Amino acid sequence: MLSQQRQTDWLFKKLNKVMIEECYQYRKNEQPQLNSLFNAKQWEQFVNTAQSKIRMSKQCLASLVKTAEYWGMNKVQYYEWASMGPKYCDVLAVAASQNPVWEDVRVKLNQLLLRRITEGRFLRKTANPFYLVDLEHLIAWTGKTDFEKKGRRAYTLKYETIAESDLPVDYVLDRFGVIAAAACDQLYSMYIRLTKKIT
Repeated sequence: MLSQQRQTDWLFKKLNKVMIEECYQYRKNEQPQLNSLFNAKQWEQFVNTAQSKIRMSKQCLASLVKTAEYWGMNKVQYYEWASMGPKYCDVLAVAASQNPVWEDVRVKLNQLLLRRITEGRFLRKTANPFYLVDLEHLIAWTGKTDFEKKGRRAYTLKYETIAESDLPVDYVLDRFGVIAAAACDQLYSMYIRLTKKIT
């Protein structure tokens, strides 16, 4: 029953987010004007967008609940994994089940992200810096050992914690200890302010 309540809470939060993004009157917490009630095209577009997001969210729901059982719902929400699509969410759930301890996950993902940065490939300036390939590497990286990627572009990553002092300029550790672009840290502050207004 608790899982069902989480799913319902999550679905209502997603619907609220869609309403805030797509509906000016809702965002401003106003009642819609009578003439806008009859603007069928705008409402049809809004309903279609909401239905599309709900369909995608439903497809991801089981995987996200499974991920939340291992890593916590706070991470699922913070990294906005529901917006990544069904394939991403499915791989995420497998990664979480094979790496259930967040501290180990954080060490491994930070090594993967730091490698990307040092190769000149920058991180996305979003709350979620992880690509699908990062999750696939996380699945392949077993235990607290070094990770060896074989093949044409072979490399080895050490299982070592990364401190903030090890990070290049313009990168920080987010609230869960994962490398993020400094701009994302500012986005997180905005996210907290918005969340407080909604709840």
